[in-house]
Amino acid sequence: MRQRRRAERGDYSQLRDRSQPVVNRRDVEKKQRQLLLGGAGFVVAIVVGLLGYGWFDSSFQPPRKTIAEISGESIKLADLVPYSALEAFDAGGTLNPDTGLNSLVRDAVVRAYASELEVEVTAEEIDTAIISRFETLPADASEPVDALTADGRDELDSFLGIFNVSEDDYRQWLAGRLYVSELQDHFNDVSPEIAEQVSVEWIITASTVTAQEAADRINAGEEFAAVADELTTERVISGPGGVVGWVPRGAIEELDTILFTEELVLNELIGPLVTSAGSVVLRVNDGPSEQPVDPVMRGFLATNAFQSWLNDKVLEAAVDSDGLTPEDSQWVIDQII
Repeated sequence: MRQRRRAERGDYSQLRDRSQPVVNRRDVEKKQRQLLLGGAGFVVAIVVGLLGYGWFDSSFQPPRKTIAEISGESIKLADLVPYSALEAFDAGGTLNPDTGLNSLVRDAVVRAYASELEVEVTAEEIDTAIISRFETLPADASEPVDALTADGRDELDSFLGIFNVSEDDYRQWLAGRLYVSELQDHFNDVSPEIAEQVSVEWIITASTVTAQEAADRINAGEEFAAVADELTTERVISGPGGVVGWVPRGAIEELDTILFTEELVLNELIGPLVTSAGSVVLRVNDGPSEQPVDPVMRGFLATNAFQSWLNDKVLEAAVDSDGLTPEDSQWVIDQII
């Protein structure tokens, strides 16, 4: 019985042995080398891919990134580099890509819609502006020159080289400045010379605490003019005693709802009010009535009308922009400095 069982087990062992492939050491080593080479190739592919993506993300992609669309036309990040450099020059050295983007979008909208107001900037006007900036006329010159001399051309080329911008880039940027100037002139020309106005005096301070002190002193009996001369920080629009004079609706827009209301009581102290100029205490001492518009107020009316027109055109042009990421801004700065 035992011999038969051993015989049976022996039979099964032979069958099992014959069912297994014969593997020698050389085959095993060859397989291991293949696996190692395959793994190394996979790692190299990953590293190369990461390096390639890093180059794509930092060098290839940024200049082609769309940062704004105006009427379906794309503005790329690369377009912002010369604009930001020239805006920094115009601002006295302050480099801010966000400011450059705002100006780039504004100028694109202005160029598209200025003709509706019969405002155009010609190539000849751009030439004249370039000559005035880079040409040094002799002291005894009786007439302006109509083209750059060799010295003027050298000055222009030197300027372009410093900021690493092309002449086309510079002409486009300069055209934007001219469009804005001519549009401002247009709105100045159409601003009303006579309008309904109120006569205002005010005190503007840097804090509500000081403004409240001014109000308390006036309510306690001190003269408005004396307190204004002592405490006000605004001395550009207002004169001695805080006298602003006649103010038309729309000149100081954030105060329109205060100055032009049916509930307004003459000579009643109003404030402190928190405004973009500071904390304000004011009163209206005359009006409303039709009065000639002061040139300063007329300038405010023109500027506000231009900004309102521009805001409408930005919406009409369907400007789409999420602004710049910190990485976008840094990329632009790196191209300039």
